[in-house]
Amino acid sequence: MNFCDANCAYAWKDASVNDRFAEAAPVGSFTANASPYGILDLAGNAWEWIADWFDADYPKTMPARNPTGPATGQLKVLRGGAWSIDAFYARTTSRFAQTPEFRERSVGFRCVQ
Repeated sequence: MNFCDANCAYAWKDASVNDRFAEAAPVGSFTANASPYGILDLAGNAWEWIADWFDADYPKTMPARNPTGPATGQLKVLRGGAWSIDAFYARTTSRFAQTPEFRERSVGFRCVQ
């Protein structure tokens, strides 16, 4: 997975790991880390916008299956971590709240059918 390693310019980099990329890696660069469903790049590389509004009490206030988040809100959810952060946050369960207008080179989105 791609996170802030030896190639990263930030002070918090983990110089003991080298994933070969200073910033975002091409999609599918880490095929050995596919999910059980064959999905790639769910952790690290780029934070991904999701449709849900942020709820600080998630998942306590959400249904057990297919939670959709609150109907409205001020902040949207980013998930999965990015190349610009340490490995601890580069996981599918990482959630970060941000205004919908937020733009940064470590943030993207996933197109699915």
